[in-house]
Amino acid sequence: MEAGLQLRYMPSLPYVRKVCVAAREADVEDLIEYVPTDIRAKDSDIRDDNPLGKVPALTLKNGEVLFDSVVICEFLDSIKDEGKLFPPYGFERWNVLRQHAQANGVMDATWLRRREGMRAEEKQSKSQIRHQTKAIDAALDAFEKEVPEFPDDPTIGTITLGVALGYLDFRAPELNWRDGRPALTDWYEEFSARPSMQATLPRETT
Repeated sequence: MEAGLQLRYMPSLPYVRKVCVAAREADVEDLIEYVPTDIRAKDSDIRDDNPLGKVPALTLKNGEVLFDSVVICEFLDSIKDEGKLFPPYGFERWNVLRQHAQANGVMDATWLRRREGMRAEEKQSKSQIRHQTKAIDAALDAFEKEVPEFPDDPTIGTITLGVALGYLDFRAPELNWRDGRPALTDWYEEFSARPSMQATLPRETT
């Protein structure tokens, strides 16, 4: 199988990291050319690939472009017949997709909370910050109860959760998400040691 996929990315974004972890867990990472893209640059051409101006964006061999991280992840998981990150049918699939949505919501809330906190203090919406913090706490409390049911092998649900927790460490360490969540803490300690997670640690871009 020849390489021929191009992934436009920024290493600080959790949605990008989700795709990068999924590519490694699906064993297709060697098919991808990684193209650093600063979507904030005035001369960025990202909208040529994604009209929404966002990364990740994946260009296929035929020139078509996929965007939205979960779409890209499912495509990567489909390349090999033994795709396993997305269960094919039944309740297991819906449960994994629900876990994905819940963990993705944690990333969304963390990003929105951080964005609000970066505004001048007099312009910040304290209610917005509280709302997003409550969303993060409620979602992680629910995951804390669910940890014993997590499968041994990664799915798009647990990958997204691992990335979300890493994003909290990266962007919101003051939330101390581990407090009162021993099961989730232990699970993350093991999951974050996976080579796919270690190889994709978020970093600031210049």
